[in-house]
Amino acid sequence: MIAKELGVECPEVEVDLSEQDAFDLGVSLNIARRQLSPEQEEELTKRRDEILLKLRLEGKTQEEVAKLLEITRQAVSKREKGVKNTNNATGCAICIPNLYVKIPKVEHARIAARARAGEKHEQIAADYKTTRQRIYT
Repeated sequence: MIAKELGVECPEVEVDLSEQDAFDLGVSLNIARRQLSPEQEEELTKRRDEILLKLRLEGKTQEEVAKLLEITRQAVSKREKGVKNTNNATGCAICIPNLYVKIPKVEHARIAARARAGEKHEQIAADYKTTRQRIYT
């Protein structure tokens, strides 16, 4: 280790990981260090897009996918638009479900009143079939 050769103290952490978890950690560390070749970055992007589509087709929201892939929701949206119009193996266009929920304006005051009364945002959101982040005062 270079740090030891220079006389610098660095903490060492030993972890017990499965082979897949160790691989995933290695990829994320190399991404953070920007040590991937252009070919590796392209392959990683392709794999991430495949996983993104799979998760979205399973009904996960953009927010959920972003958290799982450790990217922003905006990045999910951008990648989704890039792959949405491509064809899958059956020749059919890929159709990602639209999970947006439109809440009528007449309900906005009711939602705000429930939140001000102390009702948990999770419960209000569940009643409107949306996420907690979308319910606020």
